[in-house]
Amino acid sequence: MSAARFGLLPLLALLPAALVAQGRAFPYELTRSDIGIASAGAVSAGLGFLSQSNVEAPTSAEIATLDRSSVNPFDRGATWNWSEDWQEVSDWTRDGLVAAAGLVTFLPVLVDSRWSEAATLGVILAETAAFTCGVTNLTKAATQRRRPYLYNDAFSVDERARFARESGQGALSFPSGHTSVAFAAATFLSTTYADLHGPTRASRWIWFSSLGAASLVGVARVQGGKHFPTDVLVGAAVGAAAGHLIPRFHRVGGPPIDVVATPRYLGLRVSF
Repeated sequence: MSAARFGLLPLLALLPAALVAQGRAFPYELTRSDIGIASAGAVSAGLGFLSQSNVEAPTSAEIATLDRSSVNPFDRGATWNWSEDWQEVSDWTRDGLVAAAGLVTFLPVLVDSRWSEAATLGVILAETAAFTCGVTNLTKAATQRRRPYLYNDAFSVDERARFARESGQGALSFPSGHTSVAFAAATFLSTTYADLHGPTRASRWIWFSSLGAASLVGVARVQGGKHFPTDVLVGAAVGAAAGHLIPRFHRVGGPPIDVVATPRYLGLRVSF
């Protein structure tokens, strides 16, 4: 069994839950605030994509000057890492988590032809994805942190430069996008399942399994030489915040949200 397929094993426990549905009132609603929330999310995602695409890969001359001793001690160990197998694990597990989030969340309402509820969940998921990607990519473009493999002197400068050119993301290490997406998917899946079906044994197992799979993504990104531990920790925080808070903001009777916009400020205001 390849390492990539091994990365999907923690997700198998989530599949039976897709067929479980209990008789509970639908817990979410959309309001006029969603126009502003969705717009802010779309703008942040668009700006993040454009900003990230304008970041150039480090040159060979720049890579030659990099010294792992300049990396903080907590992160320095990652500069010795490189594994294509672990990189595949992170790709497959992240993609599997995203697929599981869609399957487990949407299958019960689609099977019952509850189209309005499916549309509401779709909007909430889209907002979660937009804010996760927007915050992650804007931060990447602002910090332009060099990836740990660029410090790895087990490879020549030309080899490291080739890695950076091929990925186009040699200067986009902080935070980890794989990890933020994985934790957003895991917390969205776990939060919505518990809200839709109640705090059952299945919901607890989904929390355990999905967060375990998301953690595996973070470990794989460090072991693969793509990210520092701090990249992964911040990515996990960004994704978990979006995946948990955005569904909660849409609960029926939950805290109303307003988008506050001025020429110098854009933010969310939550009233309790």
